[in-house]
Formats: sequence, C-alpha cells, structure tokens
Amino acid sequence: MNGFSPQELIGPRKRSDSEGMIPLINIVFLLLIFFMVAGQMSWLSQLNLELPKSNSQKPVDASQPTLAQDAAGQLYFNGDSVSTEELAARLANVVVTDTPINISMDKHLTAKELDVVLAQLRQAGIAQFVLYSTVTDDL
Repeated sequence: MNGFSPQELIGPRKRSDSEGMIPLINIVFLLLIFFMVAGQMSWLSQLNLELPKSNSQKPVDASQPTLAQDAAGQLYFNGDSVSTEELAARLANVVVTDTPINISMDKHLTAKELDVVLAQLRQAGIAQFVLYSTVTDDL
C-alpha cells in the first residue's frame, strides 16, 4: 500500500453539464403532473353540479373517462358538451370496455334521466362505473 487511494490519484470528480439540469427537469415534471390533475378537475367544477350526498370515503381515479350531466340535462364527456347521439359515438371511440367510467350527475336529475345515460353505457359494453357524490357525515 502506498497510502493513496484511486480517488486521490484521479482528483475530484468533475460535474457534467447535464447534472445541473436534473433539478430543473424534476420541477418541470412536477408542474406537468400538477396541471394534468388540475386540468382534469377544472371542467367539472365549472358545471356547478349539486352531487348527491354519501358517506363513502373511497377515492376515485380522476384519470378515467368522465361523463357529467348538469341540472338542465346537458351531457359532457371529458369536458366537451355532447348530445345523446354524440355520446354513443364518443363512448365507442374512446372507452376501453374494462375501464370504469366516472359519472357525475346533478342531484336534481331523475332516475329516468340517469337510466338514459346508463343505457348508452350498456350499449357501448361498459359494465363498470363510479358515481360521484358529495361526502358528508350527516347521513
């Protein structure tokens, strides 16, 4: 042993230019995720839906396709206003049948109006859905 380690003979490690970019890439990646999640939720909050109440605490996956219907009966699929006929075409093109679809319906809609939407889901081969509600402990 001569008393020198290989690291001492080589000298301090030089930083490459790409190492300085890693924190910037991390920040950009986090901002991208934030805007993807915030963008998914924003169109639903603009509809001013009054959701039915429940005491369920199960979280929903916001990345799944989302169907909404406001109190006036207007349908929205992934944020786009659609008619009943357009909804069938959009469901056939976008949705994978084993993927549950999120449904957000105004609490003032009738079961008959919900049945129309569920019939379209059945025709598209969708067997699973998640019905959004407002969480409350009053029930």
